[in-house]
Amino acid sequence: MESIDRVLAQMDEIIEESLDNASRAGIFACIYRRTTAAIKAAIERKTFDDNHRMTVFDVNFADLYLSAYQGFKQNQEISCSWAVSFESSQEELAVIQHLIMGMHAHISLDLGIAAAETMQSEHINKLSNDYAKINNILAALTDSMQASINRISPVMSVIDVIGGKMDERLANMGIVYARNRSWLIARELWLLKDHEERQQRIREIDEEMAVWSEYIRKPPSRFLRACLKGIKTFEPKDVRKVITVLRKGD
Repeated sequence: MESIDRVLAQMDEIIEESLDNASRAGIFACIYRRTTAAIKAAIERKTFDDNHRMTVFDVNFADLYLSAYQGFKQNQEISCSWAVSFESSQEELAVIQHLIMGMHAHISLDLGIAAAETMQSEHINKLSNDYAKINNILAALTDSMQASINRISPVMSVIDVIGGKMDERLANMGIVYARNRSWLIARELWLLKDHEERQQRIREIDEEMAVWSEYIRKPPSRFLRACLKGIKTFEPKDVRKVITVLRKGD
């Protein structure tokens, strides 16, 4: 489990850097760290059919995010999807926008790449059952994640009360949909044995996903922009407070 511990330690470093620099990159980092810790715990409980393989998969997946973060810091070329997310880390957007941009880049792009990479020497279908089990782990975290967001976003808290369990169900449905789409991408990439063909397809997917990241960053809908502005108005102006609350969790 040392490799996942290494990933968690690097995420802690990103969170500390975000606190020092008042960077909203720490918003996604806090949520992702909690998810990674939950997956580590599931592996320790031997939840999966192949717990060693899931450790490798989880590390491969996390390393794509960690590499993108370091690449951005060093002004290196990174995926377009992550570039949008990291470039906006100094912009005063609603917390939910920063969170969704990070989730979008990581799930819609990185997840399929990591699955294909992990299974390059085996048939990818062997990963299918354990891949699906992650959905249950994510669903179990939804309430605590929502509670943390509610503490820093009064408007989101009101929406949560009005919506009852509906907003959590919609969030879970959205994540499952994104993960199912990423599974199709993983299968497509796994079938591409030629390295250059695979890299070309990854670039095409990245460009497509980056367009959606920009939509999250700057929604074309005036109504949606107004809603997000209203949400942001009541959130703490000090990003360090936001990160501290998200880091603490329940």
